[in-house]
Formats: sequence, C-alpha cells, structure tokens
Amino acid sequence: MIAMIRMVFVCVACSATVAATNRPAFAQDSAPRVQKPSSEKVRTARSHFDRAVELYYEEDYPAALVEFRRAYVTAPHFQILYNIATCHLALRDYAKALRAFRRFLRDGGKRVDRKTRKEVRAQMRTLAGRTARLKIDARPPGTEIRIDDVLVGESPLKRAVLVNIGRHRIDFSHPLHVAASRRIEVAGGDTRIITIDLLPLASTKTELPAAPESVVGRGDEVSTEANTPLLVSLGLTGALTAAAAVTGVLALQASNRRDDARADVPVDAEEFAREDNRAQELGIATDVLIGSAVVAAGFSLYFALSGDETGASTSSDPDSEHEPGGGGVELWFTGRSLSVTTRF
Repeated sequence: MIAMIRMVFVCVACSATVAATNRPAFAQDSAPRVQKPSSEKVRTARSHFDRAVELYYEEDYPAALVEFRRAYVTAPHFQILYNIATCHLALRDYAKALRAFRRFLRDGGKRVDRKTRKEVRAQMRTLAGRTARLKIDARPPGTEIRIDDVLVGESPLKRAVLVNIGRHRIDFSHPLHVAASRRIEVAGGDTRIITIDLLPLASTKTELPAAPESVVGRGDEVSTEANTPLLVSLGLTGALTAAAAVTGVLALQASNRRDDARADVPVDAEEFAREDNRAQELGIATDVLIGSAVVAAGFSLYFALSGDETGASTSSDPDSEHEPGGGGVELWFTGRSLSVTTRF
C-alpha cells in the first residue's frame, strides 16, 4: 500500500513518467516551479519541499505534512496539493485527503494529465465511502462551531462539513448564549442534518448602589430629580461597557478564525478576507464603545461630585440659625428639663 502511494506521489510531484523502482527518488525540478527561481520565497519553499520528501521516505508522515504545507504557503503550486493529500491518506485522515484531492484537480485544471486525473477521481470515490457529510444548522447566526476541537466556522455554514467515519464531538458557542455540545457517530457515506438552537443567557440586572440614607427633619423635601443625570450616566456607562465587552469577544473570535484560515492548507482566500474584514470592523467598534464608556464614566463622576457639593451646602432646617453645613451643640431650657441638640 505504501509503495503504491509513494509511486503515484512521485509521478505527480515530478510531472513526469517515472519507472517503478523499490525506492523511487524525487527529481530536482519536483519543487514548485515559479518564474523567479532565485527569489527568497522560492528558495525557502524548495528547502521545505526537499525536507518533506526526506521525511516522507522515512515514513514520518506528520512531519512531512507540516513541511509540504509550509512549502505550499510560501510558494503555492497545485502539485504540492497532491503531496498533501497523499500524506493525509497515509495518516488515514480521509476527509482532509479528499478535500486536498478536490483542490488539486480544481487548481490544476487542464495541467493535470488525463491518466493522473482518472487515478485521482478513482481515489476520491474510495474516500467518499470513508467519510460522511454533516449539514449543521446552528442558531443564532454567528454561533461558533468546532468539531473535535477544530474550528469549522460560524453559522450559517455555506456547505456541509466533511468528517471521517466514527464518533465526533461538536461544540457550539456564542457570547450571548449558553454553550452546547453534541456527540454523534457516522458511517461511511452518511449525510447527517444537525439542528440546534442555543438558549440565551439569563438576563442580568445591574443594580446601582443605593443612595446613602440621611436624617430628614421637619419641613424637609427630598427631590429625586437631582439624581436623574447621575442615574442616566451610570446606566449609559454600564450599557456601553457591556457592549464593548461583547464586541471585544466577537473581535477576538474573528481574529482566531482569520488565523485559522491563514494556517489552513489549502488557504481559502475568500474566507481569510472575510474574517480579516470582520475582525477589523469589530475591533474598531470595540475601540469606539470603550471610548464612549470612558466619556460616560467621566460624566457620572462629575454628577456624583456635583450632587455631594449641593447636599453639603443645603441646610436641613430652614429656620436654623447655624451656618449651613456647620456643626455645634445647642442647649435649650424647657421648664424643668434641659434639651441638648448636636448638629454635624
């Protein structure tokens, strides 16, 4: 099985007919061909490619896969996609092998010879029987979906997800909803439809600190209108802070998806651009909300201090003769008794 894989691997990577031997060798021109072979990127890609070939012959397929991916990212060429697919096949990751073979035929187009195309399509039919398709409908929109701890994307997904035969864990998360997970088992050729509605988080009420109690004498009137600006500014500060936290989490998630899209091979340029734009937009929104929250907090502080000064300069007894806000002790004689009143 391995010898056959190596032989097909050599034929496609070299784009030439190679005679079958016990240990086939890669030709020097098997590295990705580009117009400027002396450029730094091409030299780096060739170094990764040659190292991948050595590792593949040593049957260190995980390491070979890493090197082939790095060669493709550095200097993309459709032939390397076949090598990547072959490594996935050796690792029995049939879903990724099938995706890489599809990309190889799509990007190669007419440059893939008829014999190779026929062999790849036959291999793809075999792999289709070793994989399953998951059609995932997660609500609300924007729900992050992970399969076996690998980020797939966020809802709504444009296409079905290809997975290997066996058991899988699907995790769903959203910043404003309760996270959930599903465990499934699929057989070859299955098409499963998975629908889930995440429950919203329990609404949390932000309670403002109660105003300090004060001793009110006869004739005093308490005005609630004086606290209205402070309450409004505090509520606005809390709302802006919560909104900034939500957009910040969404921006971080979008940034992680962008990094995953960059690291994924083959690289999906459309997905990468979409996640990059989303991360930038959410980052700007977060900055604006944080700035607004700081301004609102400043107003809250101003109103709080203004309220304290107003309360300190207002006498609780309009008939009192002592200076407003001052303290002291008053002695009153009423018949046979002595009354002592202390003011602070």
